[in-house]
Amino acid sequence: MKFKYQDHANNSGIYKILNTHTNRVYIGQARTFKKRWYDYSNHLPKNKGHNKFLLNDFKKCFEELGHTDFLEFHVLEAMPSSTKEQRKEREEYWIAQFYDGQKECYNFRKTVDRERSCWSSTPEETRKRISLSNKGRIVWNKGIPATESHKGKLSESHKGKTLSNKTKLKMSVSHLGNKAPWFGKKLSSEHKNKLSMAHKGQIPWNKGKKTNPLSTEHKKKIADAMKIARGGQVLNP
Repeated sequence: MKFKYQDHANNSGIYKILNTHTNRVYIGQARTFKKRWYDYSNHLPKNKGHNKFLLNDFKKCFEELGHTDFLEFHVLEAMPSSTKEQRKEREEYWIAQFYDGQKECYNFRKTVDRERSCWSSTPEETRKRISLSNKGRIVWNKGIPATESHKGKLSESHKGKTLSNKTKLKMSVSHLGNKAPWFGKKLSSEHKNKLSMAHKGQIPWNKGKKTNPLSTEHKKKIADAMKIARGGQVLNP
């Protein structure tokens, strides 16, 4: 693999990856040209990267030629001290010069907002296939209880962290209308006995602690949320 960024190694801007064997190109942006090319030179031989078109073409050419000198990194436009948004605008300009619907250009789209995570020309269809292939698979840690050491580490990692009001609101909205898996179900006597035995000897977390009573406003919010979850409507939100 060859790089041709001359005096722009530590600059930011727009680059082009050229496959001299197939004459295909990929247009992208980089905060540092040298770092971006280093990533490509390390990831492509390991079949890593977000653009599967480029990965597959690289693999075929490597198997055919037996070397990687067919891939070249060129600087199209140096933009020292530029912001990501400024580079996005220029990146779209340069993509428009080469884009041809995945014939000679590796880029999947003319716009760059989702190009970074694009690994398919038909992403919706690909997601459905992945979802179907994962159905029925067993999670590697299913049924394995967490150790006390692991629980302690998790507890320590969350200490002192507080959620912003914006995050709390998002969580609240995302749970509206969701019903618990046991909603509307009755527990059998056997199940109740198992729960009772499992909790014997456990000390409630709030035993002996002073708790502040819920305000009228808080109680109303809880009541409204429960009404929505049951399919009802809040008359005076």
